[in-house]
Amino acid sequence: MKQKILLILTSIVLGLFISEIIARSYFYFQNKVNLDWNIKYKFDDRDSSTFRIGILGGSTSNGYPYDLVGVKLGFKPRRQEDFTLPSFTKIILENFYNYEDIIIDKYCDSGWTMQKTVESYFNKAMYKPDLLVILSGFNEITSYYSPNMKSVPFILLPLRNFKIGELFLRIFFIRPFKETDINYKGGFFSQKALPDFEKRWLYERYAKYLKILIKHCKKENIPLLVIIPDGNYTFPPTRNIFKGDITKKKRAQMMFREVIYYTYFNKNLLLAEKRLLSIKKFCEFADLYYELGNIYYIKNDYEKARDYFRKAIDIDGYSLSPSSTLRNICRTLAVNNRIPVIDMHNIVTDNMKFPIPDYSCYIDNAHLKLRTYFELNKEIINVIKGYNLLNFNNIVNNSSGRNRIKTDYTYDEALSRLYIPEDFEYRLSHNTYDWYNEQSNYFFLKYRLTLKMMELRKIIDKDNSSKLTDEEKQEKERILDWVGFE
Repeated sequence: MKQKILLILTSIVLGLFISEIIARSYFYFQNKVNLDWNIKYKFDDRDSSTFRIGILGGSTSNGYPYDLVGVKLGFKPRRQEDFTLPSFTKIILENFYNYEDIIIDKYCDSGWTMQKTVESYFNKAMYKPDLLVILSGFNEITSYYSPNMKSVPFILLPLRNFKIGELFLRIFFIRPFKETDINYKGGFFSQKALPDFEKRWLYERYAKYLKILIKHCKKENIPLLVIIPDGNYTFPPTRNIFKGDITKKKRAQMMFREVIYYTYFNKNLLLAEKRLLSIKKFCEFADLYYELGNIYYIKNDYEKARDYFRKAIDIDGYSLSPSSTLRNICRTLAVNNRIPVIDMHNIVTDNMKFPIPDYSCYIDNAHLKLRTYFELNKEIINVIKGYNLLNFNNIVNNSSGRNRIKTDYTYDEALSRLYIPEDFEYRLSHNTYDWYNEQSNYFFLKYRLTLKMMELRKIIDKDNSSKLTDEEKQEKERILDWVGFE
């Protein structure tokens, strides 16, 4: 009998060992095959006198919300093309450097991930680009995963340390994104967030498709520019995962309710800060770090604010902004392959002189204000110059256009080359208000978004109404009821 039991146990262990080897081999060879994936046809012949810029990414690359031509913003470049991330590069080269033959090819759209935008380029590119620009990293969670994950039982968590175990957990506990499942249904501390083992999978997929693009560009001798994504640090996190002594979880939530009351209703930041620092001694979660960052941001202590905001993004269980890990993937792959790189964080803090990426340069969590697009494109121009992608000496010395060359162009001069309707600010505010309303589905603490929506409504209503809407009243009552203060 003992021999039979020993034989059965040995068979199980051997079977699991073989399964693990097969799983690891499968993932290894799948990645290796995909890295050899390339365009399945040759580029068509093209006019060599033109300069083609291919833009890859999601909605920011696609120029959102300024890309909504004739739909909400009525906003167009003078030549009637859709606005995209490199539109200011085109404007600058055409209007200030007298270079008329700039063509932008789009391989991007709202909600697209790294995988989706790279696949789009491989499937649609007809002409070889003179420069490829990619900015991607905001949609890796929301485009793939439901905001309502199934929680993995504690007893099964050790399986995440094995590939075969990871595969099992992914099959039975990971819920994909569905249009009918966009409203978060959990509590303040969530059991429905993206598990750590799935985040590893996410980062591997992101890196894999960026590697594919890099390999292709090297093979075809195409200059590639990687823009490291960074979001609005003052945009709140969506999901809190409690990390600490589980017996103190209820205490942490009760103390944090006081923080919300002191910060947003009683306006006592000193008490709020003391409560947050007390909570920080025995646990951590995204909103804890966010509110600390917000307090130091209000106090103009930007170094502390930046550190806490960054921590909030990195431990958010369903983040709408790129994590430090994802940003480092971009930086590492670009540096290791000697690819030019622009960091959006540096555009904000160095070029625009804002100490924190905030609503001064972002419309929401990800989408850029026009001035931010302009500053980013000035750096793209510098890359084009620095890597001699265009012969600027020939352009400047062109006798027929010498008087038109202007290297000290300003934002207002570039902006004047766009058609902007008189009611642009109203349209943009209305569009952003609707966007916030949609994004609020991901949040438990929706009130902070409600405050931003109230600011936008002042523009929309032209300051004619100070009364709260029914939705705003409902959200205020809901948060006060949750806080439990009179």
